[in-house]
Amino acid sequence: MVQLTPESMDLFNAAAPDRSNVEYVSSLSGAPAPSLREFMIRPRNLYQPLTHAIYAMCHTLAGRAHRQYAYPTPGDAVMKRISDALLFQVDAGTNDGVVPTLSTRAKINSHFWWYKRIV
Repeated sequence: MVQLTPESMDLFNAAAPDRSNVEYVSSLSGAPAPSLREFMIRPRNLYQPLTHAIYAMCHTLAGRAHRQYAYPTPGDAVMKRISDALLFQVDAGTNDGVVPTLSTRAKINSHFWWYKRIV
């Protein structure tokens, strides 16, 4: 996991500069926050309440911003485009249950090629 820290990524990026003949893109994903209403719906099977609880915990943990590693702050127009694409309001806590939506270090203020709304 040490290789995935922001410091390690900064070292990698310094050692491996971008190539002019390669197009770099990023993806964004996000899921609406789990709700108690969804949890209370009659379970279809034994695993549904368990998986919902696990997802809720993962979503909560992934939505916490780290004090030392601030996420980029896109402009209002970009935030609106992301929210429109994902079909719900995006904020600093939005994530897909694993990765914060705004944690990308790419050129988020210019354009993004691919997005995914996880239901």
